[in-house]
Amino acid sequence: MYFKIKYIINKMECIDGVCKIKKQPNTLQESIDIIVKNNKVVIFSLPNCKFCETAKKIIEKYTFSYTEIMYKPTYYNWILNKTGRTSVPAVFIKGEYIGGCNDGGAGGVSTLDKKRLLEKLINF
Repeated sequence: MYFKIKYIINKMECIDGVCKIKKQPNTLQESIDIIVKNNKVVIFSLPNCKFCETAKKIIEKYTFSYTEIMYKPTYYNWILNKTGRTSVPAVFIKGEYIGGCNDGGAGGVSTLDKKRLLEKLINF
């Protein structure tokens, strides 16, 4: 049986003994781009935000696997550039902005769920 061995040492990525320098993000924006690209569901939220909690509960009907990023003022420009808005929640599915709880993007989590489209976006 053959196993691929993958490990990262500092900035080196090694697979089966072949090592190369792993490109590190240069900016906060690049780091956020990578997170949004590499995770199926990403939610930018704030504590005690009723719309954020509602969006998460709706998403949890279809998956418990999502990445939550607590909104910080340093994320303002990234969110504005990607969504045209600065409000939370800001939900991305497979790298695409779908909106907040009930507005923005593709209509938001609640709207897409009522149209029975959210499950398809998440699971297919």
